[in-house]
Amino acid sequence: MTSSATSRGLLGGLATLGLTLGMIMTSSPAGAATWPAPNGSQAVTKTIKVSGTTDYGMKRLYGSGDLGTGGQGEDQDPILELAPGAVLKNVIIGSPAADGIHCEGSCTLQNVWWEDVGEDAATFLGSSSSNVYTVSGGGAKEASDKVFQFNGAGTLNVS
Repeated sequence: MTSSATSRGLLGGLATLGLTLGMIMTSSPAGAATWPAPNGSQAVTKTIKVSGTTDYGMKRLYGSGDLGTGGQGEDQDPILELAPGAVLKNVIIGSPAADGIHCEGSCTLQNVWWEDVGEDAATFLGSSSSNVYTVSGGGAKEASDKVFQFNGAGTLNVS
C-alpha cells in the first residue's frame, strides 16, 4: 500500500469515527426533551398577526372558535401569522393548534413548543429565494401528520 493510500484510509477512518461519535453524542430519545410549563394560557379565535419581535414569556396559545376544530384540513388558518422578518420567542402552541404558525417570509422561531401539532406545526410560505427561515430550540409532539411544511422558497435552518 502506498503512503498516499494509507493516508486516505487513515483520514477516511478518522472521518467515519468523528461522524459516528457526533451521532452518538447528539442523538437522544424523542421523550428526552424537558417540556416547559406554560405561564398562563390564552384562547385564540382569530389569527394573531406578528411583526417585529414578540416574546410570549412561555404563554400557551390554543385555538378556539373557528381555530378550535383540531382537524387535519389543509385550508385551516394558523394561530400565528408572522410577517417577513418577524421573530417569535418563548411560546407554547397548545391543543387545538389549527394550522400552527405561518411564516410569510424570512422568520425566526426561538424556543417554540407545540404540545399537540394540528395540521402542521409551522408552514414556511415566502416566495423569495433569499428568504431564510430559522427554527432554534423548542419541540413538537403528538403530530399525526408533518411538523414543518415548506411551501416557499429560500433556506430553512433547524437546530
